Order: sequence, then C-alpha cells, then structure tokens
Amino acid sequence: MLQVKLNKGLKRVSLLIFDLDGTLIDSYEPLLESFVHVFQTLGHTVPPRDEIKGFIGYPLEEILASYVPGGQVAKATRLFRHRYGQVVLQETKLLPGVMPALDFLSQRTSLAVATNKATETARGVLASLGVDGFFTEVVGTSCVPRPKPHPDMVDHVLDLRECPAEEALLIGDSVIDVHFAKEARVDLLCVLTGSNSYEELAAAGVSDIIPDVGHLPGLCL
Repeated sequence: MLQVKLNKGLKRVSLLIFDLDGTLIDSYEPLLESFVHVFQTLGHTVPPRDEIKGFIGYPLEEILASYVPGGQVAKATRLFRHRYGQVVLQETKLLPGVMPALDFLSQRTSLAVATNKATETARGVLASLGVDGFFTEVVGTSCVPRPKPHPDMVDHVLDLRECPAEEALLIGDSVIDVHFAKEARVDLLCVLTGSNSYEELAAAGVSDIIPDVGHLPGLCL
C-alpha cells in the first residue's frame, strides 16, 4: 500500500481523492469569463476578478446568490452553465506537474476526483486533457444530494471503493476543502495552485501544504 509522509507521520493510503479546479486543472479563465458574461447579461456590475476567484470551489448557486437577487439565481445559473460549456474545453489546462504525478500515483494506489462541477462536465474536462483514465471514480454534484463542503462526495467515493476513511487522503487547494475534509473525517493535503494562499490555508488549520500536485510523489514511499 502507498505510504505518504505527512507532518503527523507516515499515512497508509489506498485512495487519493483530488479536488479538480485549482488542484489538477487551471480553469480560472473560462470560469471568470463565464461569471463576467452572467453579470453583464443581467446588467449587474462586474466584481473584481480576484474577488470572484476567491469564491471558486463553492457551489455555483451560492456564488451567484452573493451577487444577484434571489429571483435571478436560476436564470444566472443557466446563463453561466451555457457559457461555461462553450469555453471550458478550449481554455482549461492541466496544472504543472500533474500528468507525471498522476502517472506515478495511479500505479501505486486508486485515484478519484470529487468536485463541485457537474459530474458530466468534470468527466468531459478530464477526457479532453487526456487524464480520465487515471481515475477509478469521478464524483460531481449530479452524483450526490449535497455539494461541498458537505461530506456526501467523499462518502460516495469511499462506498464505491469500499475504502475506510482512515485510508483515504484528500488533495485540495482551498478553505472549502478544509471544511470538506473535516466533514468527511479524512486527512487533507493542500496545494498552492488554487484559490487560497499558504497563510490562509494555515490559518484554517491545514498542516500539510505543498507547492503543487507535482510535489506529491516526493512524499510517497
């Protein structure tokens, strides 16, 4: 079984569960473009890009509800998903070091994805980037009743893989992943390629932080 060096010591891992945006892929441009499209279409002021980026990873409806009246959230959601579907495959790319890391890790343990993207969108993105074959499970919002930070996605993956929580390790990039890991009762390792800084992650209680997924094989025995 794969062993990963964490600050608390060596952890036996039979399942690595990856977040998607900011952890494995850089899809910030199509996400930001889609949010801008929504706000302009509905006649709202476009928030600063860094402000929007800070919300990425949270459920889409929650993000939009922070900016548009409640009666417009459903329309805003439809506008976003339509626009995002047009641009996501053109502008999304793997983050540095991800491909060789997945190749290394997939030969040693099972890999899964848990994301607040729609499941079909997540699978399409992974396929377009040529990495879908590395993952035994891809779980998005259409697979479970509740999105992150509720534990449903991790619980679903653990059930599918018949894996105890103590043998799983979640890889994420944001404070929402901190809450997600706590709710799901799994250990967490964070990378610095996403929404939150080292200081923000440390303040949220993360003790294991690496620059990017490409550094993960270096922690493995």
